[in-house]
Amino acid sequence: MSKPNMTNPADVTAISDGPPEPASSEVEAYRHILRRIRLGELQPGARMRTEDIAVTIGMSRQPVREAIRRLEAEGYVTSRPNRGAMVRQYTPEQLLELFEIRAALEGLAVQIAAPQLQPDDFTRLEAQLALMDDASASCGEATNDWLARHVEFHLHLVRLARRPRLAIEIARLHAMLEPYLRLWFVNAGTPTNSRDEHDQILQILRYGYPKHAEDVMRAHVLSTAAHIIPHVKFIGQTATLDEPG
Repeated sequence: MSKPNMTNPADVTAISDGPPEPASSEVEAYRHILRRIRLGELQPGARMRTEDIAVTIGMSRQPVREAIRRLEAEGYVTSRPNRGAMVRQYTPEQLLELFEIRAALEGLAVQIAAPQLQPDDFTRLEAQLALMDDASASCGEATNDWLARHVEFHLHLVRLARRPRLAIEIARLHAMLEPYLRLWFVNAGTPTNSRDEHDQILQILRYGYPKHAEDVMRAHVLSTAAHIIPHVKFIGQTATLDEPG
């Protein structure tokens, strides 16, 4: 894979129901590792050497160790005896569960957001879809740019529900699933039906049908799962044994 060109990826650390998190060494290490996981630089199953990460970002090993512990607690990393820390690799069943939770929560978010949407909101959402179109039409780093725009479209729509805790949980699910979306898109390209599905969601929201919008969003997320899970299983990027947590 060529070097990612994702200059403004959606960052779960940037979505908070409290004050911004101070940029301590541990937080800096956490953000660095999580970004590398999301961009596919550390793929599912990859080992993570504390000393290598510390050298790369120019800090001592201790804050890197603390960052890895935090990432493990949040489900991005796992540790095994005699193998150390690794990027977590999910089983197909675990991936499906993550997609199902994301589908349920995003469906809830659009249902809550629907009555609050204003014309300016639709204008911004349409502009984000246009940026996704531009990324699809470009060459080279289209996958990275398209995924960044795609995540931002979904998370912006979620934020319009004005439920900060819900937005945090959905952002984390996007971060957990993004490496697997990337593995699929790198081989299959950006999905050709994505624009139609996103347009359908916006059209239903314009007409003021919150429950219908919820159902369509759920179907949209689950249809993505139906493509991605068989693919990553085929290329050997899913775990074969269930892991704790």
